[in-house]
Amino acid sequence: ICYRFKIWVKLRYASRKNAPNDVTDQTRNFTTTAMLVRKHPVKKSRSGTNNLQQLVFENRERFQMKGVLFDRDIDLFHETLVEGKEYDIINPIIARIPEMFKRTEQVYQMTINAATQISETQSAVELPSLPYTLTKVGDYIGKNERIDIIGIAVHMHDKAIVRAKSSGIPYEVRKVEMLDTEMQVIQLSIWNTLVTTEAEQIAQIIDTLPILEVSRVTATTYNGASFNTSFASTIKINPDSPTAQLLHDWKKSHVTAIQQIKNKFIGDRRKLTAITTVCLVQQLSEQQSGTTAWITGKIKDITNKNSLIYNACNVCNKRCEASTGLPFTCHAFSTPHSATLNLGV
Repeated sequence: ICYRFKIWVKLRYASRKNAPNDVTDQTRNFTTTAMLVRKHPVKKSRSGTNNLQQLVFENRERFQMKGVLFDRDIDLFHETLVEGKEYDIINPIIARIPEMFKRTEQVYQMTINAATQISETQSAVELPSLPYTLTKVGDYIGKNERIDIIGIAVHMHDKAIVRAKSSGIPYEVRKVEMLDTEMQVIQLSIWNTLVTTEAEQIAQIIDTLPILEVSRVTATTYNGASFNTSFASTIKINPDSPTAQLLHDWKKSHVTAIQQIKNKFIGDRRKLTAITTVCLVQQLSEQQSGTTAWITGKIKDITNKNSLIYNACNVCNKRCEASTGLPFTCHAFSTPHSATLNLGV
């Protein structure tokens, strides 16, 4: 009798659903229902000792929560977890997101392992929201609701590395120029794992003027006004949605005008690469004002007075002072960790 009573109490307790925004440090036996909106590629942990896969879930109130799988659990849930499907999730491990990895206001994430129960709810696959007009990007700055966009990609910039101001962690970014039926070019900055996956695919077919459907972007004042992908964003290349088909038909009838806009970016790039003047550093003063040139010289010193170049911990990339090549304990965060020095990060 006691045994049955314990089982009944456990099942009844576990059936209570938690809202992701109600999570605290005291949360136990967490249970929620949410859709998997983004399944990032598997990668190595910063220490290089584990494989991990990051996930983004979103409930019906549009609140998002991150999830993570490690090592054997990645294969265990490989076929179970599919983007666009909704799941009941019971008993994941809830933990605070380390400050150095926080990119949004989310504080907690779920670690899903063999003890976590996951079952599909059989709900219909998510219907995308209506795409926003690219040229009204300024109206969306500061808004919290979901923003999905659709447009024609006309130019892809080279990949760049940007460091976070707070943590110094490097992030890859690749920018793509897009337009829609209003023929005004708007820039989309692609971040995170999308840079090495979808952005690479777009770069390979950019001359075909592919149509992109991008979900869950944010609007920013960068370059006047532009869009950024978020950690939960997805990019569909040449999708078969009704909206994409309408844009495809419009593109066919305006391909000459679109190509002219694309050629402007190609012309600007040629101006940068068609540099014939090469001079030594000491000859710079002899060059005519406004001349573009390659310079040749020897780096004599890397100074820490420049905020972009500094000695850093090889684990967290925080600025630090230590002896070159010798291990030390970094106290940049609340959790000290063993590290060595990276010069001139």
